[in-house]
Amino acid sequence: MLENDAEKGFRQRMTPVETIFDRKRLLRICLSLCLGEAMTAMAETPAPPEPTRVEGRLVEGGIVCPLLRTGDGEVLPLTGIGMDDYPLATRLTLDGVFVKVSPCMQGKRTLQVRRVLKVEEP
Repeated sequence: MLENDAEKGFRQRMTPVETIFDRKRLLRICLSLCLGEAMTAMAETPAPPEPTRVEGRLVEGGIVCPLLRTGDGEVLPLTGIGMDDYPLATRLTLDGVFVKVSPCMQGKRTLQVRRVLKVEEP
């Protein structure tokens, strides 16, 4: 490796102890920067979504995912159960979490079903 005159002069002025000290110092700086970013990333990680219980009836209109109309009239796309798992008008009680990203592309929010608690067929 070719060194310019400034680099040669710098290396000649440093003693072996100084070189080791600088390497350790550089390592500490790098680790603190890396760990600092990791700690920041962990602090910014959102908490897992809160589980929720939802009751309603399956309604038509689901293109990719089944749709559930809740008691207050909200229509929720469902992931975690299939389009043909239950007939339309089936009343379901579900445990799940609301997710921001889903394949359903319908509704304001999607319920990812974790468990089907109760099924009342029409």
